[in-house]
Amino acid sequence: MIIRTLLLLFFFYFSYSLKGQVSSCISKLDSLTGLTIYENCEVGATPKLGFNNFYKSIGKTINFSSDIKKITLDPKIFIGLIINENSEVSDIRVLYGSMSMISNKEMVLDLLKNTEWSPAVCSGKMVNSLVIIPITICLK
Repeated sequence: MIIRTLLLLFFFYFSYSLKGQVSSCISKLDSLTGLTIYENCEVGATPKLGFNNFYKSIGKTINFSSDIKKITLDPKIFIGLIINENSEVSDIRVLYGSMSMISNKEMVLDLLKNTEWSPAVCSGKMVNSLVIIPITICLK
């Protein structure tokens, strides 16, 4: 009886320890790349120099088309980056808006592709994740 109680206590202790907890990470299969993408990670993917410096570099690099007011009424672009477990940008896609608003698309895409990242972490493992970069253009 004592051994059974000790075994149960041992089991419950390790079931609810940090390594035994159920992860809150949600995995989904990306239909375009075939990669498993994780959401709600304990640690999200971040640029190694930080998001502030990352957004500043985007702001310094990006040039907008001179006829932007003719192109769109909603001057927003959401760009999705898949950051893989090796800290690399494995895919870039426009989730909302149009890249036609940007006159130097290739420079912006090169900046996004060549930024160094720290990957997302789920249950102590580095995993693939989607990072969404919002860009809003002020038309004033």
